[in-house]
Amino acid sequence: MFKIYSPILSAVAFTLIYLISTMPAVYAAEQAESTRVKNQAPSTPPSETNNKADISEVELLIKIEAALKFDRKNLANIKKSLAGRTKISKKLQDSLKNSTTRLNELKTLHTDAQKKGDEKQVNKLELEIKELENDYNLIKEQSQLTFKAEKTVKKQIEVLEASIIQQQEALDELKGIKKPVKADTKKAPALSPMPKPVQADRQLPTSPLKLLIPTIPSAAPSTQPVDESTKNQLLQSAEQLEAHKVAKQRTQEALRAEQIALDYIEQKSAITEQIKLNKTLLKTDLDSLDNYHKILNLLNSNLKNKSMPNSDIQKIKKNIAIVKREIKNLETSLKNKELNISKAQEHSQQLKIDQKQLSKEAQNKREEAEAAHKHVIWLQSPLHPRNLLSWAYTRGPRVLLVLIFMALLLLINKYTSIKISHLMARKSSRKGSVGLNRANTLALSFRGASRVVIIFGGTLIALQEAGVDIKTVLGGAAILGVAIAFGAQNLMRDYFNGFMILLEDQYELNDIVTINNITGTVERVSMRTTMLRDLNGRAHFIPNGVITHVTNTTYEWARAVFNIPVAYKENVDHVMEVIINLANELREDEKFSSSILEAPIMLGVNSFDESSVSIKFMLQTESDQMWPVRREMLRRIKNKFDQLGIEIPVPQRAITQRTEVSL
Repeated sequence: MFKIYSPILSAVAFTLIYLISTMPAVYAAEQAESTRVKNQAPSTPPSETNNKADISEVELLIKIEAALKFDRKNLANIKKSLAGRTKISKKLQDSLKNSTTRLNELKTLHTDAQKKGDEKQVNKLELEIKELENDYNLIKEQSQLTFKAEKTVKKQIEVLEASIIQQQEALDELKGIKKPVKADTKKAPALSPMPKPVQADRQLPTSPLKLLIPTIPSAAPSTQPVDESTKNQLLQSAEQLEAHKVAKQRTQEALRAEQIALDYIEQKSAITEQIKLNKTLLKTDLDSLDNYHKILNLLNSNLKNKSMPNSDIQKIKKNIAIVKREIKNLETSLKNKELNISKAQEHSQQLKIDQKQLSKEAQNKREEAEAAHKHVIWLQSPLHPRNLLSWAYTRGPRVLLVLIFMALLLLINKYTSIKISHLMARKSSRKGSVGLNRANTLALSFRGASRVVIIFGGTLIALQEAGVDIKTVLGGAAILGVAIAFGAQNLMRDYFNGFMILLEDQYELNDIVTINNITGTVERVSMRTTMLRDLNGRAHFIPNGVITHVTNTTYEWARAVFNIPVAYKENVDHVMEVIINLANELREDEKFSSSILEAPIMLGVNSFDESSVSIKFMLQTESDQMWPVRREMLRRIKNKFDQLGIEIPVPQRAITQRTEVSL
């Protein structure tokens, strides 16, 4: 009985393995239940659920607004200072151009004085050129410092503007302000009408895995078009919809927390860049301040020259006033920069602390979202008790009926395959026990092939009734079959040759055949192999694909061929008459009459051998009775020859030895 139902058990095992392999990830029930309780717990105030170290959204709003206000004020001051620096840079460039022109003129006059040989004029011009070169170098250095400071300030403005935009976006995100979407001015295609909402109570709640866990059939379908999202919602139970809603909310909260943490990281990077630029600008302003002091000392020394015209003195005084004003502005700016650097560093440290807290909070939100998703997966899992009960109620009976039907078919196949094979064997030209052998051969092959068909077809039907899309299974089986066909061509050849051997009835059970120089009795024939057993009792398993030539000595009928040796002195006609009489007596014997099909055929003298004359005759027998008839016939010939004195010669050889006569 176990052998009968073992295919059913294998089919059930295959079905369960396939179902489990297509299930979503299943988590421990204890974890899922704890997650469900956590998700379904009533909401509590933030003061109770959040850790004291966590940052609330109100605190974030206050901090971001304060930082935004500070950056905007700082940006306005920097832009104002940029205008002053640009103005000073322009004046320095003009002064540098004038100094360059004056220096070139003095060098030309110096060259002319050298040509004229005016030593006094040459010395005077050299002194003026030296003083002017000192002035030129100071102005050039200050122009370079001013230009460098101007570039740094512009970079500061760029960084601050980007930081302000980023902070404003983060602030809008916290406040829930969405960016306005600009309408497209181009002609847009007409919008398709929205489908009418479908009443959720018109269909019983089911699992979203409609392929694996189908539920109770719904009522008559509505004629209104329903999109895929609506269908998916209708296939979910109330608990699953609530779990999906909670998971979606947790995911949004996790993404929002991660975005806030990322915004803080970007703000920290912007603050670090601002500190770096402020330090660079501070160093540049210190160099500029030192250079302005040098310029001021130079202007004061020039002012002491009594020989200078009044217009030049007024011009020098005006430049002294400008330089003093710039020195004062730089000193004020340096104090502000040091203060700004200190505040920026404090802000950076605070951002670092807040960033750690926000990262921790984002991690907690992410874990909550993952827990919610795990709970959704558990609710959708086929191993969930509710889904198992639903599946067992709707699909279980049909799957059980399919398995029972498979068992009945296998039982019918076991007990009717021989009868069906007998009906098929009646059309064969081979009668008697030979026809029975063919029936047994067909029954053995038919039983195995039909068992494979029943198990394969029943498994597919069971999978379909279980809710599995068999199109996917058949598609995968087709691909697997192609791969197997390439990798197992010899196996396919064995099956095809086995089918042709059975179809053409080349040999059957108990036939004596010679296959690939192996002679034996056929004991088993399948679609893939043939088993022969020789006289020594050895079993030979021959793949059907390598069978190229078969010699069947018992096909339909057999012929016993005799070569009887007699001495040369015997009368061969008398011997042939004795042999024919013995063969007829054997044919008339009740024990062997049914085994001999035709009268004996005497062929006569076949050959002259070394010590005997060979007489040849034949008897046609049933395919499986050739050897018993042959043995009995030889026994009777031996006894009759002994009775009549007919000699069966023994091979003899006369050896003549030549001897030499010695003299």
